[in-house]
Amino acid sequence: MKRVLVLKTAWAEDYWESAKEAPYPKRSYKKLKDWEGLKGYLPLPGLGVYIKQTIKGKVYDYLHKPFVYLRIKGMRHNEKEEPYFDFEPIGKAKVKSEELLKRLPNKSALFFSISSNEIIQILKELGEELPEEWLKLLEGEARGWNWKDWIGKYPSSHHL
Repeated sequence: MKRVLVLKTAWAEDYWESAKEAPYPKRSYKKLKDWEGLKGYLPLPGLGVYIKQTIKGKVYDYLHKPFVYLRIKGMRHNEKEEPYFDFEPIGKAKVKSEELLKRLPNKSALFFSISSNEIIQILKELGEELPEEWLKLLEGEARGWNWKDWIGKYPSSHHL
């Protein structure tokens, strides 16, 4: 199973509900320790979480908004190392963002990855019903192939 990318913002109260590329200005993609590894597994399952944030002196509080299940289709960074995440929504949670945030590690990070087992446990404890398409992303089947099938078809040719 894969890792899940968690993206947070307070840019708009419906930010995660339409497909776009989410920029993280003045942040470095290197803060995501497994950046290259994650890129190799695109599309990735993700969660778009709403937070309370002060932007240019104004406080935006969208903690009451439900988080959104995402398909992360692309990851890139510019010359300043600022990351961009290309995503589309798969489904909306029933649970408010603040309920999920209470249980997540990395409280201060605006983007991070979490093991699929850990996030599934948290989501189940919150009573979430995970969208089928999102679960398929976790298993890698949304790419059109299943790694278990691939291993079966292509046994290792590296004999000791």
